[in-house]
Amino acid sequence: MATPVAAQTPAPGAVGAREAEPRHPELAFRNAAELRRMLQAREYAAAVLKRTPMAAAELSGRLTARGHSPQVAAALVAALVDAGELDDALYAKLYVRSKWEGNLTAPAKIRKELAAKGIAGPEAKAALVAVFGPSCRIHLAGPATGVESEVRATLVAAARKHVEQRRGRYVAKDPADSGNKEDWVAAARVQAKDREGNRRRLGMWLLYRGHDTDTVFKLFRLLGV
Repeated sequence: MATPVAAQTPAPGAVGAREAEPRHPELAFRNAAELRRMLQAREYAAAVLKRTPMAAAELSGRLTARGHSPQVAAALVAALVDAGELDDALYAKLYVRSKWEGNLTAPAKIRKELAAKGIAGPEAKAALVAVFGPSCRIHLAGPATGVESEVRATLVAAARKHVEQRRGRYVAKDPADSGNKEDWVAAARVQAKDREGNRRRLGMWLLYRGHDTDTVFKLFRLLGV
């Protein structure tokens, strides 16, 4: 009778066994078919992680979506975590910084995205604090820590650049340049249309990134739009 796969591993405490060695989930399966499925799952996981970092829950979901059983997915993810190939805390920090520096995504939206990937609680908070400061929010007025002040300056500068790059679609004359009442009225209308367009474009740009209406209107006031 063939020796079960699990029986081929050293018993705990046996000579040559390493207590700190990561678990190998394929050794928990006792027939060739189960072992083959685990090896296929490992091969897929290795290919995915080579392309892009991923949260543990996200990888588990991908494995089950490909037809692997929840047991296989759970065992493999546990082994990868033990081996340091999956690290939700590190992944969260990289994700938060990437979303802020690359797209200026609001911290509240980033928190929701992390939760959707299965990362919440202390790991998510620590990642947000590292980028946005202890409040995990953007403060556009009032006292702020050094990190919060840097975040504020970054968002204000980006919003100002966004407005300036798109300003001037409606070019208005200075009403003082003409004593004609009709010219003055026309200029005022163009200025109002220009301001309305600037506010609409900036508001959409901010809301798309998850910033709330309070942040939007504070930036309107700060930038004079």
